[in-house]
Amino acid sequence: MRLGIDFGTTNSSIAYFDGATLSRLELDSANDNPQVLPSLIYINREHQAVVGTTAASEYLAHETGRAVNWTKRRVGEIEVVAAGVNFMQDVHVMVDTAAQGRLLQYVKTALRDPSYEGTQIFDRFYTVDELIAIILSALKTRAEHVLGQTSDQVVIGRPVRFSDDPTVAERAEEILFKAAWLAGFRDIRFEFEPIGAMFYYHRSATQRQRAFIFDFGGGTLDLTVAEVGGNRAPKILATHGVLVGGDDLDRRIMQSLRKYFGGVGKHPVPDYVLELLDNWQTMPILSRPTYLKLFDELRGAGADARSIAALRALVTRNLGFMLFREIEQAKKRLSDKY
Repeated sequence: MRLGIDFGTTNSSIAYFDGATLSRLELDSANDNPQVLPSLIYINREHQAVVGTTAASEYLAHETGRAVNWTKRRVGEIEVVAAGVNFMQDVHVMVDTAAQGRLLQYVKTALRDPSYEGTQIFDRFYTVDELIAIILSALKTRAEHVLGQTSDQVVIGRPVRFSDDPTVAERAEEILFKAAWLAGFRDIRFEFEPIGAMFYYHRSATQRQRAFIFDFGGGTLDLTVAEVGGNRAPKILATHGVLVGGDDLDRRIMQSLRKYFGGVGKHPVPDYVLELLDNWQTMPILSRPTYLKLFDELRGAGADARSIAALRALVTRNLGFMLFREIEQAKKRLSDKY
């Protein structure tokens, strides 16, 4: 039995083919669409990981609304050589000691960045393949539970273009392969995401036709032109990918909200600060003492007190994820309306 996985930037899903029938599986009963698992990971201090809507619920319950408590912690020492003199120097980092866990989203986009190897979560470093494996393993386990049997065979969808750089694209597929192996798969194959969508449409098309088919995901837009339908095998004519996705729209919407967080006026918040609001995962950086001092200085210089207070509350109370969830809901309402 071979499983098919759509590992997405925002959401993931899984299906299986028994040789005759293709079936999608229920993955997350708490989600609006139970056949879709939000690509979220929450890891607590004990390094217990949960995914999907459970990850979101854990983060909202334990992290959202709480006060941030930054503390300087010594993490080791380094040898410094200056003017021919060698000496040891302590290394310190700022740590939010009130944090009970860490929520990760958009893990798939890390495949595009050759400089990103992983992230430190409390006292452990997680590589990109280990993080992706958490989601793939959860998909595999839930599928096996529903089907009542194990499977180590999988086809994983991948973007047509991970990057404009061929070496980065090759590295991305290697990381994805390693993640699938860590998740317990052994027969691992890849297929372009729009080709998967093309086969899905091909099965329902009774007449032969030339079709333009696209997969617009959270991180990429993938396209294919193919002859499909009828009693003949589909013929792929062209494929292409663009590094634009639904998450880019989220950021654009957030940029339009900057005015409520000090982005306008005689003494606006600097652009380098506002840019950190475009991703909820970078917002906590602004809760550090250096930035809080900047906010106080801006307010003292005549910046709008209400917008500075809103900005301060947003970043010191970990409200960024909740705000971006509202942005996501706004997108859905617009889609339903228009």
